[in-house]
Amino acid sequence: MDSSVTTRTELAFRPLQPEDAPAIAKLEAGLHEADRCDGAENIRLYLENAESEDSNFSVGIFSEEQLVGYILCLECVYSEFSEFAGEQVIYLEDAAVLPAYRRHFYRLICTLLTRLREKLPGVSVEAHSLEPVLALWKRHKALFRDNGYVLTHTEKTGEQVGGVDQNRIHWTALDRESVTDARHTPLIDRLKGSQYVLGGQNYSVRLLDQEKDWQDLENFWDDYLFETPDGGGFQSYDYQRLWWKHFGSNSDLFILLVYRDRQLLGMAPFQITDIRIWSRNLKQLAFIGTRWEVDCPVLIFPQDAQACVEALVSFLMEHRKRWDLADFHEQKEGPVFRALKRELSAQGCFIGELEDSPCPYINFAEEKDWETFIAGKSQKFRKNLKAAQNKLGKEGKLEYRVYTERAQVEEQLEIYRELESRSWKVAEGVNIGKSDDYFRFHKELAGSFSEKGRYVIRMLTLDDQPVAGTFGLLVNGVFWSLHIVHDERWNKASP
Repeated sequence: MDSSVTTRTELAFRPLQPEDAPAIAKLEAGLHEADRCDGAENIRLYLENAESEDSNFSVGIFSEEQLVGYILCLECVYSEFSEFAGEQVIYLEDAAVLPAYRRHFYRLICTLLTRLREKLPGVSVEAHSLEPVLALWKRHKALFRDNGYVLTHTEKTGEQVGGVDQNRIHWTALDRESVTDARHTPLIDRLKGSQYVLGGQNYSVRLLDQEKDWQDLENFWDDYLFETPDGGGFQSYDYQRLWWKHFGSNSDLFILLVYRDRQLLGMAPFQITDIRIWSRNLKQLAFIGTRWEVDCPVLIFPQDAQACVEALVSFLMEHRKRWDLADFHEQKEGPVFRALKRELSAQGCFIGELEDSPCPYINFAEEKDWETFIAGKSQKFRKNLKAAQNKLGKEGKLEYRVYTERAQVEEQLEIYRELESRSWKVAEGVNIGKSDDYFRFHKELAGSFSEKGRYVIRMLTLDDQPVAGTFGLLVNGVFWSLHIVHDERWNKASP
């Protein structure tokens, strides 16, 4: 168990008004290039005009009254697509969220689309976006669909901003009969489960234990995960499916879906594994992917977490014959974990806690470059780092190399495995080449994630010979380190 305590600040999602213009401009200036900023006065005028025409649908995220994210949606315009010539659409002007709050972008979009659907049902939405932002909108296409809008048209405008292509996008509004729980309804009707009344509301928990049904969660799994506090890349849909493909054959899938009425609230990505302990054969309930390669797993409960935990524990106790013990490793001491312990204890389960391995991280969200980051460190730290670099550099030509393309990372992964053979990892059995199955998993992981631009290998070389390396995933704006190694011959040179 990670003993650190995280304080969670309650966020407010509310419509933006003209008096919010200075805060919007400040956020805009910190996140956009100068030539893309409108400034406080222009933003105030836009909001005032939108208010007067009853076309202001802009929404902000506030943390203790501080604006930390926004979507500006200020007017109805005529569509720029020839297919919709003469049709009025809602124009999405701009969106920006501070890095530390980007996991809440999901709720920000939901809040906006709910307002649009209520006030202008049947009216479609359009926006302009650069290529990287277009990729973001495409990742959230399932979220738009669930809120009544389908991404149907994209095209390049022929213009560029800073050398990057500009696109126009069109989301077609669905009629009211089509706006249903289309993604979730087949599962809630198809899967077996149990009903519970909690706080006067109806909840149900459904069991997904067949891999063929797992693909029905693809379109929204990551949205829910990164809306959940501390949701991590090793629980992303692609990673979990790939891990299960290679290592899940000895376990039973046990994913629990929690609903309120017919709305999916969250998921508990569990597995049940046969283990032998105390000379007995037991069935252990744990997170998918544990106990290795999945750091600090979480219950994917982005909303109404307390009720989700109560419903989850009710289901687990009702199906007590399916498992003998539960092992939830690397859990943060926060509200959800406390609720889980409390509910299980109330049901008569014995709870034990042990210190677990630490999961260190470095937050670069507030830094704009390496120089700013390193300037904030102690003089001793900077001196040691410089000395280590100089010491290694004296041994030959020192280069730092980064690889992200599929052909490159697959080649470098082989080089990394060879480098491991000259490290302490082989003797300890924690190297990626410890078995053919394990290496095949990493090779497919590298290929799959690099195809989507979400994988990176970094190597240090001396006179073109690798002396150290690391690799991992790029998911949701975070580099999730998988392995790191160095050649033992260079121990004293701090590679």
